[in-house]
Amino acid sequence: MDFLDINALCVNYNQHNHTTSALKDVSLTLPQ
Repeated sequence: MDFLDINALCVNYNQHNHTTSALKDVSLTLPQ
């Protein structure tokens, strides 16, 4: 998976579940 795939997953998860802050934090640590 590349950054865009992970970022899309984070956005998708956040739309359905607010407990995915950990995934969002991981995405923020990746090079942009």
